[in-house]
Amino acid sequence: MKVRRSLPLSAVLVGCFSTILVVAGLAGVYTLLHRHTQKNPFTVLVQSNAQTQLYYPTKLPGGYTMDPSRVSQPQKGVTVMSFTAKGKPPIYMSQQAVPSGFDMGTFTKNFEDASHITAQAGQGTVGKLTDAQKTVHVASLVSNDKTGTWIILNAPTDVSTKTLQQIAEALVKVPN
Repeated sequence: MKVRRSLPLSAVLVGCFSTILVVAGLAGVYTLLHRHTQKNPFTVLVQSNAQTQLYYPTKLPGGYTMDPSRVSQPQKGVTVMSFTAKGKPPIYMSQQAVPSGFDMGTFTKNFEDASHITAQAGQGTVGKLTDAQKTVHVASLVSNDKTGTWIILNAPTDVSTKTLQQIAEALVKVPN
């Protein structure tokens, strides 16, 4: 007859505690990797009313979040959304078809401190725009797809052009 030995209580507790630490660590890593990943914010109705391919950022910088309930279509073919962060100015993004006869080169010539953007979604320019009332930071891109979506990001100058560029570089096409 074999005598079965049991483990001391301290060994069992150390084993349980080690397992809990490993599981908590894996959960923490998963959270860090996925906490800023954004999902498609557009409803089927918004997508069908857009009249152009829509894009959204898969990641947002500096604590910014996207609230799908704040997506609007103020006029036919124009889709607008905003990104917010506690204690920071909002960032706005609009999307529409490039207007017929519109010269993007002339528009972006008005940008101060302009930089070229090459992103997965398309190419464009980021910089500063000043009118009679105020100065804002703007990123303007035209998508690579056949519909030619014009994507405009704008924010007060408190938001850096680098932040707008990071959002532009994270844009992906909404799956059809």
